[in-house]
Amino acid sequence: MLNLKGNKFTGPIPAQLLENQKKGILSLSYDVSGDEKKNNKVPAVVVSVVVSVLFLAVIYIGIWIRRRRRKLPDPAVEQSHTQYTYAEVQNITENFKKPLGSGGFSEVFLGNVGNSKVAVKMLSSPDQKAFENEVKILMSINHKNLTSLVGYCNDGEHKGIVYEYMANGSLDQYLSGKNRPDISSWVKRLRIALDAAQGLQYLHDESQKAIIHRDVKPSNILLNKQLQAKLADFGLSKAYPAEGGTHISTVNIAGTPGYIDPDYEDTKRLTEKSDVFSFGVVLLEMITGRLEDRNHTVIQFVTVNFKNGNFIQVVDERFKNKFDANSVWEAIRLALTCVSQTSSSRPTMIMVVNKLKDCLAIETYSHYADPDDSGDKLTTDPEKSLFPKPRRANA
Repeated sequence: MLNLKGNKFTGPIPAQLLENQKKGILSLSYDVSGDEKKNNKVPAVVVSVVVSVLFLAVIYIGIWIRRRRRKLPDPAVEQSHTQYTYAEVQNITENFKKPLGSGGFSEVFLGNVGNSKVAVKMLSSPDQKAFENEVKILMSINHKNLTSLVGYCNDGEHKGIVYEYMANGSLDQYLSGKNRPDISSWVKRLRIALDAAQGLQYLHDESQKAIIHRDVKPSNILLNKQLQAKLADFGLSKAYPAEGGTHISTVNIAGTPGYIDPDYEDTKRLTEKSDVFSFGVVLLEMITGRLEDRNHTVIQFVTVNFKNGNFIQVVDERFKNKFDANSVWEAIRLALTCVSQTSSSRPTMIMVVNKLKDCLAIETYSHYADPDDSGDKLTTDPEKSLFPKPRRANA
C-alpha cells in the first residue's frame, strides 16, 4: 500500500507503480486535480522513496526466509519415502527370510526394493510414539553420514522402518572382533570417527531443527561397503521444540548406560553436549579397542595413563604401532575433553570435527614423510614426525 494523498506532489507517476497497481499487487492512492488529472503527475522524489521501501522489504523478506529455513520442510526429502503395507514388507524380505540382527525391541531383516538391498527393522514391541518420532526425524534429515529412510510400515500392529542397507554392519562388531574382521588401522578408525562426528554436527547445526541423537554408541554407527560410517537409530532422538532453545527438559533419562551424559542424569536437561559426551566415549573405545561398560572403566583407564604421560599404553594393540604418536595424543586429549563431567567444559561438534580433521592430516603427512612407507605403516617415532613431540598432560 502506498498513500500519497495530501502531499501536493507534481510530476509523472512512475510507470512501474501504475503497472503494479494495474496488476493488483499495489494499492496506490494519490490526489488528482487540474493539470494532474491530465498528466497523472507526482514528483520524481517518490520514485526514490518507493524504490527504497521496496529494497528494504526485499532485505527483510530475505532475512525472514533465512531464519525460517530450518523450520521449513524439504519437499524433496519428505516426498521420496514410501509407506508399505505389511504384505509388501513380507514380499520385500521374502517373508523375513534373512535376519541381520536384533535389539531389545526389534529385529532387522535383509530385503530388496527394486534392484537395491534394504534393511527392514520390525518392532517386536511397538512403541507408537518412538516409532512415529524416528520416522518423522528420518524424513526431515538428509546427510551422507546419516542412514537414509527408504520407507516405513504402519499397518495395524505391524510397525517397521525400511533403511538403506549397510553392508559392513555396526562398529561394535569390529571393535569386539565378533563375526567381523578387525579394523586394525588407526587411520581407518579415525576416518570412521570423523564420519560419525560429521553426522552429529549436521543434526546439531544444519538440520531443519536442532536434533539431539541421545543414543550415540558403536552399535548405532553403521558401515557401508566402503567403510563409510553413518549414524543410525533415531528412536530416542529429540528435536528442539523451537529455534533458539538452550535445552530440552525430560521426565525420564533415556540412553545406554556407560554412554549417558552425567550432567544430563543429574539435571534431566538434555543438550547437544550430551551427544558430545557419548561421542567422546565412542572415540575412546576406538582408540583403545575396549568397549565401555556402565562403570566408565575405559574413561578411567585412559585418564589415569594420560595424566601419567603413558598415553601410548592405552592404544589398541591391534594397530601394531602403525600410527603417528602426535595424532593419537591429540585424539585422546579431544576424547577426554568430550567426556568432561560438566557440559560447559565440552567442545561443540564442529570443534570436534575440525580437531579430527587435524588428527587425520597429521597421519597423512607422517605417511608421506616416510620414504619406506609401503602404504599402511605410520610412524610412532616423534623424531620422524613433521609435528612436535606430544607434551605430557601435566606439562
